[in-house]
Amino acid sequence: MNEPEYDAVASAGWSEGRNLPDETHPANLPVGSIAVKAAWRLMTDADTPAIRARYYVVENAEVVDVSASLAAGRIVCAKADIGLVGFHIMIKTRYRPQWLWSTFEQIDNVPPAGVGDAREPDAKDAGAPYSYYDPRHPNSDLPKFGSPETRPVSVTNPPSPDPEPMQVTRRFPIHTSTMAMNRAFWALSGIRGSVWEHYMLVASQWPTAPNPPGPQNDGGFFPGLTVDRDKPSENYQSTDPATQGQENLVNTTLETYLQDGASSCMACHNVGNVRGRDFSGFLAAVR
Repeated sequence: MNEPEYDAVASAGWSEGRNLPDETHPANLPVGSIAVKAAWRLMTDADTPAIRARYYVVENAEVVDVSASLAAGRIVCAKADIGLVGFHIMIKTRYRPQWLWSTFEQIDNVPPAGVGDAREPDAKDAGAPYSYYDPRHPNSDLPKFGSPETRPVSVTNPPSPDPEPMQVTRRFPIHTSTMAMNRAFWALSGIRGSVWEHYMLVASQWPTAPNPPGPQNDGGFFPGLTVDRDKPSENYQSTDPATQGQENLVNTTLETYLQDGASSCMACHNVGNVRGRDFSGFLAAVR
């Protein structure tokens, strides 16, 4: 998070669970707040200098060593270089108090899904490997999706020191208008030749009814609707063919397992909104 958001969290005492906001004492983070959630992959000896140059790399990062952690029964970290593969950016503005949402990916993550003007860059055209798809192995050789080896790590599905890989693909192509924006971005003089020419916008989302904010106005397809506390995402399940294609807003690195459902930034973070957390997920996780 940026400084305005950090200052708001610190001044409200939200670093302590007893002070967390709720429906009766809702949070209202300041205009100008920015939050980023990022996904990374390990950079290894197999990544040549040419491949490494395609990633924003953080060197000597503290990374959880799964094997050592499982053996020790506690979290053990080791130094490693990591490359940025995906990230979300959310920004709260005066006229969009339900935040503006965008998600980005490194262009080598998976094979392209679009065709024509909607086609994404293809790593193999640059002689680079896909990070999450290996064309040398048929899907039948790998664990079926939904098996324990392919489920996200959780309390009931702990990490394995030697996990099985799975093939990740983009289930729906990036919108043509978004790819046009990417091409305009890549053509900028300050971007050409930089590491950022290897990153792309996947999708953006913003509220259609921005004011006033609050648990009963999340800016979704049906603003003002009384939202079921246990099913907040239903406010984003449109029956209008013109909007149905934009309901599903996911990142292959951060929402790998949610690509086939009606899921999006605002639909997911509305869970926090109806509980008074100003669309924030981290305000529910603090202990």
